[in-house]
Amino acid sequence: MTNILLEKEMKKYIRATKRFLDCPKNYRDMFIQEMEHDLTQFIQENDSVEMADIINYFGTPQELARTYLDCVPEKDMRDYALKKKFYSNITKIIIGVTILSTVIILSLIIYNAHELEQMHIYESIKTIEENIE
Repeated sequence: MTNILLEKEMKKYIRATKRFLDCPKNYRDMFIQEMEHDLTQFIQENDSVEMADIINYFGTPQELARTYLDCVPEKDMRDYALKKKFYSNITKIIIGVTILSTVIILSLIIYNAHELEQMHIYESIKTIEENIE
């Protein structure tokens, strides 16, 4: 495999692994940095490496991420999960409030438009009545 093709495949492999790293950012960044170093070292130490060799040695992105996540302290993972859940709930609340506000504002706009139309009709009837007299 050419170096350029292998480099592209490695970038995909790293991105795929990163997607499976559901952990605190500092752990994820540290692991990605170590993984890039290990991959580079593996390629330098072995002749004509192909992507299949990398997967055989390191595992699939999901396997590699799972192995790493097993090493992250349980307390840090729990804290991360709580923080993630908290921000998810806050996001849901913000979206709900935004939707509710939008509905209320649109209702007021429609109501005011209807009131203006009614007022215009009333004035038109009044004008017609005055012209008839």
